[in-house]
Amino acid sequence: MQRVSLLAIAACILASCKFPYPADVDPDAGSAVSSDSVAASDAMPDSGASADAPDVDASTDAPLPNCASTPVCVAPIDLGMITADPHGTPQPYPVLASYESNGDPSWYRVRLMDTPAPGNLTASIELIMPANTNYDMRVYCSSCGGQLADIGDQAEATREIASVRRDDTSSVDDFDIWIEVKRAPGSAGCGPYRLVVAGNQPVGVATCN
Repeated sequence: MQRVSLLAIAACILASCKFPYPADVDPDAGSAVSSDSVAASDAMPDSGASADAPDVDASTDAPLPNCASTPVCVAPIDLGMITADPHGTPQPYPVLASYESNGDPSWYRVRLMDTPAPGNLTASIELIMPANTNYDMRVYCSSCGGQLADIGDQAEATREIASVRRDDTSSVDDFDIWIEVKRAPGSAGCGPYRLVVAGNQPVGVATCN
């Protein structure tokens, strides 16, 4: 009896017999997929992307439409201490201070350090700006209300440079410089800028004696 049944099934397969399907399955549509599964797959974001990630403008030339006003000078951002005269080895302090700003105008303070070696205390201050922005830079001796040492000279469209010098004496001549960075009149907006202060640079005239 079992042999007859197997032979009958085999013969039916060869003859392309059709077996009944469940009422909700179409034999010509492939495997059945539930509507819930389809909805879930349609809602999934592409691989590697976040469904909530905002569009990002990668252009570095686009200025920010608004920026903070220049804060009062009683609370500067402290950039630390740098060696500012011809120094021995090892040097007691770094010769370079650097700061990456988010674009807001601000005040900065750097202390220029003397060493036992003879030589004047000097430094150059460089402001590097993104395209389509414009900032003004002023450098003061000792405090924000001190003597104006220099105004940034716009060497290029995106760079301003200023310099300071204090002549060496027999005493310790350490002193602070205060740097004001503010948005220039008529500037379209703000953008991340970089401030670099380098000690022991050639400066021809004393500005902070």
